[in-house]
Amino acid sequence: MANDTTITRFSANEDTSRYTPSPISTQFLKFLGQFADWIEKERDIADVNVWDPAFSGWLRDAELAQERVTGALSALIKEAPTRPSDKPLKLAAYLVHLTMCSECPGEVARFAEIARRKADHFRMVDDSATHRRVNAMIRTALTLFESFVALDLVGYAPGDDLDTWAPCP
Repeated sequence: MANDTTITRFSANEDTSRYTPSPISTQFLKFLGQFADWIEKERDIADVNVWDPAFSGWLRDAELAQERVTGALSALIKEAPTRPSDKPLKLAAYLVHLTMCSECPGEVARFAEIARRKADHFRMVDDSATHRRVNAMIRTALTLFESFVALDLVGYAPGDDLDTWAPCP
């Protein structure tokens, strides 16, 4: 009987000076662009009068951007991690997804507080090119997340005290 050998390279044999994207990191990078675009479109309509003739087009653009973000999050969450550096990216995607699904400002406040207090848990500690790239994506994601929770559509202001929010009914 023959012995089976794996054809997957061990991570110890990989070149640490070169970044090789995984399916999750590729999708996450695409998600970051879509998330930034959605936040920008929501900011564009935040202070606009709904009776402005151009408002319906801007609103449609914002809704389409939200659909793209939701689709990108669904794909990210369904994708199986292929290496350890995929896990913090999925964790950040879950955090955004849970925040988007929140039913009250208190839940949004709780997730925002988790993101602030546990930001170091999202980052990789190893010193390879892949981990540096993942850390850069996580920093961008956390910055965008702070911008997202500051939008009027989630009903929470980042300066608010967490203790002032009552739990959701």
